[in-house]
Amino acid sequence: MSLRTITYNFNGTAVSPDTVQYGGVRYEDNATLVKFVLEADFKSKILEKFSAQNLAYRIDFNGAVSGYNPSENLEEKDNVVCRKIPIDMTAAGEQITAVFVATALGGENEVLGVLSSIPVKIYFDNVQREEDSGIEIAENLSAIENKTNEFCVLAKKFSESAKNSAAYATAAADGAEEALQKTEELKAALEDGTEFVFLGGGANGCVSVDLVIDDAMSSVSENPVKNRAVFEAIDNVKQELKEYTDAEIATFDFIKIVENLGETGVPNSLYLVPKKDSKDNDLFDEYIWASDKWEFITTRQIDLSPYVKREEIVDTVIEQGTYGVWNYRKWQSGLAECWGMVSVTVNCIEARNCVYADSVKQIALPENLFISAPTVNINPMTETGWNFLSAHIHNVDSTTVSYIPASSSQMATPLNVRINVNAIGKWK
Repeated sequence: MSLRTITYNFNGTAVSPDTVQYGGVRYEDNATLVKFVLEADFKSKILEKFSAQNLAYRIDFNGAVSGYNPSENLEEKDNVVCRKIPIDMTAAGEQITAVFVATALGGENEVLGVLSSIPVKIYFDNVQREEDSGIEIAENLSAIENKTNEFCVLAKKFSESAKNSAAYATAAADGAEEALQKTEELKAALEDGTEFVFLGGGANGCVSVDLVIDDAMSSVSENPVKNRAVFEAIDNVKQELKEYTDAEIATFDFIKIVENLGETGVPNSLYLVPKKDSKDNDLFDEYIWASDKWEFITTRQIDLSPYVKREEIVDTVIEQGTYGVWNYRKWQSGLAECWGMVSVTVNCIEARNCVYADSVKQIALPENLFISAPTVNINPMTETGWNFLSAHIHNVDSTTVSYIPASSSQMATPLNVRINVNAIGKWK
């Protein structure tokens, strides 16, 4: 479930809106959905242009602090491609860019061409909180989801324990009942003499027997019959066993359905309060009593439809690593990509049309990564907060990117600049 959605329209050459969009607050995880809506005949036009069999889609994020965050292959549905912004890109509270990438693939998934959109900018607001506080803010939906899962596991554990304890108690009670029945039968047999056989007797053929039965367990009694004492001892054990088991089972009353919460609750118990506006299967609000206060727990259904399924993956990474300032990946289809950041000093003092420019500068790409000129995106940022600096690509080949730094006003002194670069092309 996303808290907000940012929608862009892409016709193959331009993106709208092209203004900065509001993306949310810091520390959100997957709470903002970035959606690219493609024009109706976008797919057919690209397939025809490159004589391709299929298209692979991606939405890459890039930030001056958080760095480059490329995506896996994304699913296109009804001319819409979506990706949620992860917490890695929101934690810095910075400006990031999003780039939609469409890759044309041949019959064996070889790369025939790459089409990239114009980078669009997304801002995040800061959230004030105490530096020493270890409490995660409410906007972190992943933290809420993980906490809910932990309580579900705990509830299942206690439920299984209660079930097992009830089974043990039932078996013990059945055994005690059987022992009681046999003892009662033996007691009756002894008392009416059916267990004694006498050979001989008096004149009338009868013998008088004075049968004495112990009333209590004794280690010194000489009476031959102790069944009454045994019966009473078994009955006492049975009662103790039953009372103990009932008390234990009562402690596993983990889930409680109540109309309203009281002033206090029982630790390690989950309280379910009926919702006023319940929908479908979401009928209750969940609470626990923790640290002398009520803690609200929310549950939500996770929509997995935007994620690519295993059987839908048309390409896989076969090699990845680093080369100098670069990170790079090679794909089975022949696609290659790299991203990195370099630091340079620029001095934009030469007037050119409506801007001031520096001389042509170069950045060396990873050696032997591309077999032809890749598609390149450059995002400059100064360490002193120069907000109107840009970089115009001058030339690109398989080994080098040439660019011209430019600013909206003439610089009084040279500036230290960080240049974020990502390139997509072919390695075979």
